[in-house]
Amino acid sequence: MVSYDIVGDIAIIKLSDEILHREGVIAKRILQEHKNVRVVCLDKGVRGEFRTRDLEIVAGEKRTVTTHVEYGLVIEVDVGKCFFTPRLAFERMRVARQVRKDQVVVDMFAGVAPFALVIAKYAQPGIVYAIDKNPYAMEFAYKNISRNKLLHKIELVEGDAREAVKGLYQNGVRADHVIMNLPFSAYNFLDSAMLLLKNTIMIHYYDIINRDRVWDRASEIEKTLSKRDTSAKIKNLRMIKTYSPREVYIGMDIEVCRRSSAGRAGDL
Repeated sequence: MVSYDIVGDIAIIKLSDEILHREGVIAKRILQEHKNVRVVCLDKGVRGEFRTRDLEIVAGEKRTVTTHVEYGLVIEVDVGKCFFTPRLAFERMRVARQVRKDQVVVDMFAGVAPFALVIAKYAQPGIVYAIDKNPYAMEFAYKNISRNKLLHKIELVEGDAREAVKGLYQNGVRADHVIMNLPFSAYNFLDSAMLLLKNTIMIHYYDIINRDRVWDRASEIEKTLSKRDTSAKIKNLRMIKTYSPREVYIGMDIEVCRRSSAGRAGDL
């Protein structure tokens, strides 16, 4: 099986084990069929603390930095040092269309800031906080925000998501939207996202999970976020793409509301 993404002028290919030995032939074919592609990299999986792709250049120029264009935004990225997927382009615009004027948005795992860029350009947020602990991602995020003239709408926060959100909370920041795009691990950060709740918050949550456990995970999230003083409801659940034969990349919009005092009394 062959699958690939094109980021800028770099093609990133995934091959099943039975055709892995044909990587050179497949790479050359991609170069022939896609005249804009200058580099072909073999994706050997995700690695390290920053969950970046383990890439091997198998054809073309010897580089992993490229410039990708999405909805008119110019996004520079090193695909070997920063995680970026063009397959979430629709998701980024979908979330942007939900953001209302002057709302506060926090992206807890921003990478090179694609969500923040699309929201800042196509919505009218008060501010977007873009958090990431990968210093390479933050370097490219700053370049991208500056190049697209959005420095007045996006504030970068470098550091661990838990500590960064805690710092925002202590500074009085409360969010209307929180983006949690950290597949396999986002579930473990839900408690941090809840620090940013004022009255109502929409959490845009992304995960990779066994396809048989999708609805179980949705129920777990609703239960985790529904407390004595809060209620949570899954507003939208989407299968974005297949990640492996058994796993899928999912997205959920989760609305969390603070219960009124009257509502809490009624629960007793």
